[in-house]
Amino acid sequence: MVPFELGRSLASQLPEARFLPLKGANHILQLEDSSWPVFVGELRRFLAEEPTTPGNQAVPWIGELTSRQRVVLNLVAQGQSNAEIAHALSIAAKTVRNHVSAICGKLDIPTRAQLIVQGREHGFGAE
Repeated sequence: MVPFELGRSLASQLPEARFLPLKGANHILQLEDSSWPVFVGELRRFLAEEPTTPGNQAVPWIGELTSRQRVVLNLVAQGQSNAEIAHALSIAAKTVRNHVSAICGKLDIPTRAQLIVQGREHGFGAE
């Protein structure tokens, strides 16, 4: 087990790394933990051959999203509801709704269904 601040310090020294605290009931994250999808998405991003986000970095709109918006988009693309996403990220459902609205606005996508389709086409939603 690594002390919190030591983990933050270590992440600051790794290129392309960022410190991401995850909520969980155990010291080792389990498949059934609500933070598991966030962990998998971030791990895939970090281990990618080139520094990328979920999906294809060559797609211009992906770069317009914040890291939190990319996490929310990934969960939306998995078909999760706002309530499920809120629970997984330990935030309010209203905050999720605001993130989804901001994502749709940035990407010029009018509906959640179209957001799911576009997200999946660009690699989001992988479990």
